[in-house]
Amino acid sequence: MHRTAPPSGAHRRRFVSNMTWYHDCYQRTGWVPMAPLTRPLKVGDVAHIRHGRFQTLLNLADVHLQEAPASREIGLDSAEWRFGRDVQQTLCETWRGVGDDGEAVASTRQVLEFAQPGAFLFHAGAVSARLMVNWARIRDDVTLKLTQLHYGLRDAYVVTGVARASDWALAVAGRAEAHVDMSAATVSADRYFLLGDASASAAKCHGIAAYERADGQDACFFRAKKLVLSDATVDRYLGQLLEGSANVQPHAVAAWLDGELLGLAKNNDLTLNTSIGFFSWADLTLDDVERLAA
Repeated sequence: MHRTAPPSGAHRRRFVSNMTWYHDCYQRTGWVPMAPLTRPLKVGDVAHIRHGRFQTLLNLADVHLQEAPASREIGLDSAEWRFGRDVQQTLCETWRGVGDDGEAVASTRQVLEFAQPGAFLFHAGAVSARLMVNWARIRDDVTLKLTQLHYGLRDAYVVTGVARASDWALAVAGRAEAHVDMSAATVSADRYFLLGDASASAAKCHGIAAYERADGQDACFFRAKKLVLSDATVDRYLGQLLEGSANVQPHAVAAWLDGELLGLAKNNDLTLNTSIGFFSWADLTLDDVERLAA
């Protein structure tokens, strides 16, 4: 996979660059990019987020659950997988001719200019997905085994869908006025097509944080459920805070309301008998995407 090294600079600049791409991909397609894009995932994988990475811990099959089958491959609309932000194609030159061997040859040169850090261009074709088809049936068993029987997880995501693209390319700017000067052995004015063409090569990259393309490796995207406190559990702990029965000083109540209510749990609050009602599962949200882009 072709990749330019990220430019040196502050963590904040890297965060801005990643966040724009992750946010727009999720908003546009409903799928979260894996990091790195070529890292594989499977439906039923259990993971947590650490240091901005979605780290796989196990698969549901590892805890002897009832089978968590995935659907057949479902083709996704390629039109939804061509998007960018603050990128202009400022030059596009095409050429046709005849080579020394008498064969027809063609080439296109394009220059892409990126207005600011985080500006990006992304293209993916041949995108297909597999989805978990029995989540409602296995959810309680998953909760019990991941939080009590086999593990004591309190921060967990279960992958319920995986999408893969075999034809893809991504360029992300690390600074303002970044640019890519590239060429491909084809004739086209389509900046997305040229970015990911197998013959494309970048003669010059300036200020680019990442330039990646397939080179025979699929890009991976996912959907997931995350472990959360159930509404009943949240109501109980909120009541304890507001009624003053949680052994929390009045001046600290506001901090607890903005924090992790799970910290209020007593040793006997969470048992084999209570775990299914204690926890629930919610769809991954933009808050989780921001954690991944950090």
